[in-house]
Amino acid sequence: MALIANNISGSASNASRVGITGSVIFANVPGSSFPSLPGSNVSFFVSGSIGAGEENDKRAVFGGDVRISGSLAVGTGSVIITSNDVQFGTSATKISLVNNSLTFFDSSSPNGKVLALTGAGWELTSSIATQTTTTSTAFSYVSGTVQSFVVPAGVTSVAAYVWAAGGGTGAFSSFRGGAGGFSSGSIAVTPGDTLYIVVGGGGSDNSGGASGPGGLGGWPNAGFGTQGDASGGGGGGYSGIFSGSATPEQVNALLIAGGGGGGTGYKGGGGGGGTTGNAGGNGGNPGLGGTQSAGGTAGNGDTSPPRAGGALTGGNAGGAGQDNPTTPGVNDGGGGGSGYYGGGGGASDGSGGGGGSGFYNTDKVTGGSLQTGSDGQSGALTAPAGTDNQYYVSDIGVGSAYVSGGGNGRIVIAYSSESSVTTPVTYATSSIMVGTSTPATEAALYVTGSIGLSGLLAKKSIFNSDTYVSGSLTTGNLTLTQGRSVNLGRAAASQTTSFTNGVTINSASGVITTVTATTSAGSSESFTVTNSTVSTSSVVLASIGDYSGTYGTNGIPLLYVDSISNGSFSIRVYNAGASNALNGTLKIKFIVC
Repeated sequence: MALIANNISGSASNASRVGITGSVIFANVPGSSFPSLPGSNVSFFVSGSIGAGEENDKRAVFGGDVRISGSLAVGTGSVIITSNDVQFGTSATKISLVNNSLTFFDSSSPNGKVLALTGAGWELTSSIATQTTTTSTAFSYVSGTVQSFVVPAGVTSVAAYVWAAGGGTGAFSSFRGGAGGFSSGSIAVTPGDTLYIVVGGGGSDNSGGASGPGGLGGWPNAGFGTQGDASGGGGGGYSGIFSGSATPEQVNALLIAGGGGGGTGYKGGGGGGGTTGNAGGNGGNPGLGGTQSAGGTAGNGDTSPPRAGGALTGGNAGGAGQDNPTTPGVNDGGGGGSGYYGGGGGASDGSGGGGGSGFYNTDKVTGGSLQTGSDGQSGALTAPAGTDNQYYVSDIGVGSAYVSGGGNGRIVIAYSSESSVTTPVTYATSSIMVGTSTPATEAALYVTGSIGLSGLLAKKSIFNSDTYVSGSLTTGNLTLTQGRSVNLGRAAASQTTSFTNGVTINSASGVITTVTATTSAGSSESFTVTNSTVSTSSVVLASIGDYSGTYGTNGIPLLYVDSISNGSFSIRVYNAGASNALNGTLKIKFIVC
């Protein structure tokens, strides 16, 4: 053992060297002139270079094995391994690590993980992608019910699509109710928040014929139509999303679409939605649409509810004395659609109700859009706004054509979530099973499910280059694309020494090359083909593919197959020439059926 308590110095060209056969201990000996070392627990520390000061200069040189029982920390430099192999653990344990796993990380790759080795095999995870999934929840009309949506974990924004209900109409002619509006936008949310959902109901048509009672307004809070010689239908209910309370109020509104106004026997209802709903059809005194600051004025001139629109409320149709849809009067009209501010009710003579307005909260909704539905026309379909949206379904928000009232509303909330998707590749020395069923143990690769995309691109196995099968290949139907071919390969055999020597070729098809045939004119010679695929019930077809002699000059060879038995058949060659003997080799093709 050597205890070194003094600095060892030397020139670059003749550096001091110390030869020690035992241990080397560096320590801060009291009174020594050692420089300060990086911590008292350092057993070996080199601050300068050890070597010749040239290309062989190294920080530390170890010529033999180095064993480290503690941790090995490497600074910003690289670890370079010049041998051909790196071994962890002993030959008995191979890799002995915590949980039998070893993971390599690379900060430049997604999630940092590039390769993981586990006790069960090798998992290659260099193919890590982020998959975005869109989830949507649809809400339909439920009378009198405020529904709810709880924001899932990890979601901070939802896309909302809101359709309001359409207005009802009267029976006197073919005028329709006004269609509902459409509002959309992205709402900022916090996981765990509850959004409160209101889906509006369609306004009812008047009943009992052209002069029967007026129709009721749709939920929530749309105005009713009144009875007269051209009685009106009720307005359509708004649809909206609210926060903070299950009781809808303007102060907690996030996104609203306005309902369509009710039509009458004479005129159509006004389209709902947008920043201002449309006025009802003008029979003299139509209801006006709601705005961003006030309800629509009623057809009889009222500027306050119940006939004018109000906050989240549509106005009732009619005039003095007509306080319900079943009281006849001269001021027959359609009810106003409800909205952020509702539309006014229509009055004499058969005027339509106004549509309710839409709304979005600019502090919490980005990309907000407010669209107005169509006004009720005579005969024409009263289409709501937003029919080109992917989540729209038929009949939502349409204005009534005196069939079954206005179409109900609809709300869809959609959100995206991201997840990391890895594509593992497993290397195994035995069988690889992919899927749910376990095949016979001799299968080296077995796939029970599909690999690839859906539809035409789905494949049981995908091989991007040539595939060779040394054993048997069993398939279902074999399909070839146009222009492709299948080469059913043939075995080959050649005679030796004599034309009558037999050959062995254990294949269902093949080519036999004979020695030079010298059969005289009018004579025949034969040889036996040993073939394990042949049985007494087989049919063997054979033909001459090539004759190296000249037909006529060197005879005319003809071919016969006879003596078919289990495991063999005979080929007889007859020279049909008039005088000349055969003089050439034959290539005989055969197939066993």
